[in-house]
Amino acid sequence: MHDSTEEEAELLSLLRRFLALCRRKPVSPVEGAMFHEILKEIRHMSDMFANELAQLQADVAAQGTVIASATTAFQGLAAQIAAAETAAKNAGASDTQVAGIAAVRQGLEANTAALAAAVPANTPAAATSAVPSPATGLTAPAVNTGTAGATAPTATTGVPPAGTV
Repeated sequence: MHDSTEEEAELLSLLRRFLALCRRKPVSPVEGAMFHEILKEIRHMSDMFANELAQLQADVAAQGTVIASATTAFQGLAAQIAAAETAAKNAGASDTQVAGIAAVRQGLEANTAALAAAVPANTPAAATSAVPSPATGLTAPAVNTGTAGATAPTATTGVPPAGTV
């Protein structure tokens, strides 16, 4: 994963300074260019985050498939052990003689049930089109491709809305 805490802090500081300037006076071409570069970097970081999140979700889904396959295999093994236990009893084995096989079967069934419960409990919900930011509570696009056309700046900040530059 990309560790960019210092880069993020620097970008945030620059963005705050720029927004403070925008509130005081009209934006100069130099400031506008600086803001554009900051937005490009934010888009790049957003895209990297979205790609890494998508990869992580795919990895979790693949693990879920493997776990589900293992659960099915273990359930089949437990059924075979139960059949062997029944066959041994039918052949005249005592409960004491079959107790070891029964304990193995019961342990396998318990572990299989726990494994089967882990799949739905750890499978992420379907991806949504927006990702809430824990720091601000605002919702940002899941993937910011930067393809939207430019729009007019907002009246309060003089800065175009997010995802429009």
